[in-house]
Amino acid sequence: MFKNGTIMQLGQVVADIDGQMEILHRDFGFGPFEVHIFDGRKVKDSMVRGKPSDHTYLCSSCWLGGVQFELMQPLVGRSIYDEYVEKHNGTGLQHVKIYYNDVKKEVAEYGKKGYPVTQSGGIGEDLFYYLDTEAKTAGVTIEIGNASSVPPPDSYFPEGATAKPFVKRPLRDGDIMQVGQVVKDIDKAMDVFFHDFGIGPFEVFTFTKERHINPMVRGKPGDHTFICACAWCGDLQYELMQPLTGSSVYTEFLDRRGEGLHHLKIYYKDVEKAVADFKAKGYGVIQSGGIGNDLYFYLDTEDCCQGLLIELGNAGEVGPSDRVYPAK
Repeated sequence: MFKNGTIMQLGQVVADIDGQMEILHRDFGFGPFEVHIFDGRKVKDSMVRGKPSDHTYLCSSCWLGGVQFELMQPLVGRSIYDEYVEKHNGTGLQHVKIYYNDVKKEVAEYGKKGYPVTQSGGIGEDLFYYLDTEAKTAGVTIEIGNASSVPPPDSYFPEGATAKPFVKRPLRDGDIMQVGQVVKDIDKAMDVFFHDFGIGPFEVFTFTKERHINPMVRGKPGDHTFICACAWCGDLQYELMQPLTGSSVYTEFLDRRGEGLHHLKIYYKDVEKAVADFKAKGYGVIQSGGIGNDLYFYLDTEDCCQGLLIELGNAGEVGPSDRVYPAK
């Protein structure tokens, strides 16, 4: 199903899981969701920051192609989900989960690298470990897990639905293809992700005024420049963005929330038609542009989707990168 070291899941912390499922299912085609109440009945050996924990939370998940999308709503007790909301000034994308068959062995290996466990537990045969990574990864929490079987969900959303299975690529309209992170030092971030977590090599592009096709920010021509680095990790592309000059959704994010996971990107072959369809649903474009034949459009979703920014793209050809990291 997965190869060791590949990204299998993206997770978002929310304040209202039912409201988020409703919007994501109705307007963006996410789901159906499997919904669990994770408490002492289901979670074994629950630990937070080295101490046994009795925190409870709602969790729902669905597959979009080869990537699982997960929502977590904390209910009772203290957890790293609460810490995320406090540190990043609200709900939003919280973690990237990497698959390992022998996850306990990897926990020990990451511990040797200086990444202790902040939260862990087991649900059926499924084991999960959140690592203390934010300080070194510029705001990203990395979870590792073995993707084993879990007990049946408490419910489905929408009611009466059955969950979609994992689907191997190629990309289909509506699939998640990318997760993006805003950073202040892209070379430092690439170094950590490549050497400590095996993500990379990265193709690096500089979006200059001469190269950036028709850049727009909040309805006006954009004069911003930024560096972008991309690497595939399993069925998901990992993207890093470092703003250089001008104002953009990246500088807005840094000012408001600090470094961290910024967006998820959904694939559409005819992305301009998809933009028009989402506009009819009330989702305007806050930033757009292109490089080569690749077009991108960030939708105005953060407020209605509890901190989640959704980008649309066509995965077009971008041409040769300016450089590759690491160079060798």
